[in-house]
Amino acid sequence: MLFRSVIDTTDLGVNINSSYPAGGDLWMADVNNAGTTDTNFTVYAVCMAHSAKYRVVSSGPWTAPSNWVQSEAANCPAGTSVTGGGAISGSNATDVNINSSTPNVLAHGHTAWRVAMSSYDPSDSSFTVYAVCRPKPAGYSIQTGAPVSMESYQESQAIVTCPGASVPIGGGGFTDFLTSDVGYWRSEE
Repeated sequence: MLFRSVIDTTDLGVNINSSYPAGGDLWMADVNNAGTTDTNFTVYAVCMAHSAKYRVVSSGPWTAPSNWVQSEAANCPAGTSVTGGGAISGSNATDVNINSSTPNVLAHGHTAWRVAMSSYDPSDSSFTVYAVCRPKPAGYSIQTGAPVSMESYQESQAIVTCPGASVPIGGGGFTDFLTSDVGYWRSEE
């Protein structure tokens, strides 16, 4: 099961707080609206037939310290490969959000799902990372696109291409975050 969420706004104060497999056949998303107007959002899941080797593993809970971006991963067991993932935040504060969510290749070919959680909240918060794992399908690979430079207070897009005859079944994005990237300040003049 893979996830996608579409938020119907360009307001930089609207972000994904949590996106994760919620057990059985469910995928859950939690969206924060710290923006100035109401908005809508839609959650998507890509589903496949269940098999005995399908696994959802979790790692954590981890701490997302106040005014910080914390990155952690959930590792797939030996003999399986990551096909999706996400995280659940332990905070319902609108200033705690998923900064990055992406597949990872680890040493010796093991794979994982990595999430960076940013917290601009005055209190530490917790989060748990999930990886959706299964035996490696034919044509499986994790591809990384070229880095994109982005101006402040802007939205940007990027692409990555699958090799040969393979097609994407999921993906994510990871920022080159700094601790100063955690929040933003908006002048209310």
